[in-house]
Amino acid sequence: MKFDKDEKYLMTTAEDGLMYIHQIDKENIRKESKFDAFAGIEGIDFMPDAMKEDIRKEKSNQFFLDNVPYFPAVDKEADAIN
Repeated sequence: MKFDKDEKYLMTTAEDGLMYIHQIDKENIRKESKFDAFAGIEGIDFMPDAMKEDIRKEKSNQFFLDNVPYFPAVDKEADAIN
């Protein structure tokens, strides 16, 4: 695994030697890794699992609506992807 100098692309290789280029949004990765759907909710340990799942879904959906990934247009010449 190797990042480019701006850390907006990630290169991985498969066992057969095929290389894959992935475009990433580093800031959203950081935000998502710190996201806790149950933060600030009192009594979460005593709630039924179905209620917890509903809360998790609702909070996660709102998080992803508020933090849409940003993938800038790729300039194949400047980014040497051709």
